[in-house]
Amino acid sequence: MLTLYGHGTRTAANILKIRAALAEAGAQYKYVALDLAKGEQHEPKYKAINPHSKVPVLVDDDFALPESEAILWYVAEKFPQAKLLPTDPKGRARVRQWCDFAATSLYPSSYEVYQHTSYFEPGNRSAFVA
Repeated sequence: MLTLYGHGTRTAANILKIRAALAEAGAQYKYVALDLAKGEQHEPKYKAINPHSKVPVLVDDDFALPESEAILWYVAEKFPQAKLLPTDPKGRARVRQWCDFAATSLYPSSYEVYQHTSYFEPGNRSAFVA
């Protein structure tokens, strides 16, 4: 059975997109929420799975895969019957293009907006970003 390690906020973008892909694939998996505020990602048991102490990580038997985009690709390849990826090279390239756009442009920008609208103390927020 697959195990997905994430944090308590199951609806965070990097967790939600993996959960959506697993659901679309019909995959059975266990979700393990780590309390990042308590530092559970730095405990030796978890560092044995991911030495970088980051989430998410998908574990499939003895194979541990961090990084949400890589996990999405793995799920699509592992469950081809779900047809999450096109079969032609051009279609697959478009999927890769949008995954790269999301990882390098969309997510960093949305995180910065989140920090300046919700996370930072009001005195440390930038009105320009928010």
